[in-house]
Amino acid sequence: QDVRVSDQGSYKCFVSTESRDEEALVSLDVASTGQEPVMSLESQSASGIRLSCSSGGWFPNPGVSWLRGDGANVTAKAETRWQVEPDGRAAVRSRVEVTPAEGKSFTCRISNRRLHRA
Repeated sequence: QDVRVSDQGSYKCFVSTESRDEEALVSLDVASTGQEPVMSLESQSASGIRLSCSSGGWFPNPGVSWLRGDGANVTAKAETRWQVEPDGRAAVRSRVEVTPAEGKSFTCRISNRRLHRA
C-alpha cells in the first residue's frame, strides 16, 4: 500500500516475545509497471518514417524494444531516453526510423526487467 520509490532499501525488523528477541534485516526492492505505451508516427519522408513510443510511471528504468511485423528486432536502430518524474519513477521515450522495405507493422515493447513483465 502506498509504497514509494524512496521506500526502497534495507529495514531492520524486531520481534520480541516473552522467551526471546529476534531481529532480521529485510531488503525492500521497489518496482512499478508504467502506463500503457503511446505509439505515434512522428515524421514521414520518401526514405522512411520515424515512429515514437512513450510511457511514464516505471521503476526502475524500463527496457524498450522495437520489433518488425515479422518479429525481427530493430531496437539497435532506436534512440531511447529516460527522464525521472517528480515521484522518482521514470518516463521513457523511444524513437526509431524505419524504411518501407522493413514492412508496415511495428511493435514497441516496454518492460520492467525487475518484474519480468511488459
